[in-house]
Amino acid sequence: MAQDTLKASGLKKMAERGNAKGGESYTFYRKKKATAKDGIPSMFNGSFTGEGGDFDKFQANIAQISSQDKLAETDMLKTKLDLKSPIVSSMTNAVLQKEDEKIIAAIAAAGTLATAGKNTKTVDDIENIKILIQRVRSAHVWAKNGLDQKKGVAIVMNEEDYSVLASSEIFINGDYQAAFGGGTGDTPLTFYGAEIIISEQVAKGTFYIIPSYTFGFAEWENSITTDMIFMPTDGRTWHLQITKSVGVVVIAPTKITKFTFKV
Repeated sequence: MAQDTLKASGLKKMAERGNAKGGESYTFYRKKKATAKDGIPSMFNGSFTGEGGDFDKFQANIAQISSQDKLAETDMLKTKLDLKSPIVSSMTNAVLQKEDEKIIAAIAAAGTLATAGKNTKTVDDIENIKILIQRVRSAHVWAKNGLDQKKGVAIVMNEEDYSVLASSEIFINGDYQAAFGGGTGDTPLTFYGAEIIISEQVAKGTFYIIPSYTFGFAEWENSITTDMIFMPTDGRTWHLQITKSVGVVVIAPTKITKFTFKV
């Protein structure tokens, strides 16, 4: 059984997306800034160079990721439940989480991220909270420059740091009670409109504030497969596997903020 799409989840929603028909990479193009001058020069002049601006190119190398398991027929016979479906569902979530891990790793490795935060103060200190709110709002301004894809901001953090932030007295009974939103049903949890992504990959004492359109996410066209194959000659087991392709490149690292604080 094969499927062509997985639901866009986590950070991938914020990416500039690219589908490659083949090859080991996908190139994203960004237009450089144009300029203007006084007067109207002749474009027939041999020295004319133009002011429209060139393109910057960003290459995402694409590789496969996967999740697989085996299920014995004897286990299937012990229950009326379909044991294959929950396993495949769990593996699907693992693949989606792996996508986020790839994105976070690429962002963390980018050497020119913007930095903010007082690393001598805790995240719930009022000085750090004011800086965090300012950086999130600035990220929203940048995100509006995106293409006709999802426009928004993600803020990625460790679960323990989220617990400290969310339980702060400032947000429960203070002047910032409206900071958090969503979090019920399918509505994402947000902080001043930025979608909160919880990741074990982010070290304690660090948030990443990521506007949309600051990184590229590429994959091969029709690369997603979900296979459930019964193999009678392998101890009568079901072979379950999900595969897909992923390529990530950071395009605008200076618009992504690494926010650090004391833990």
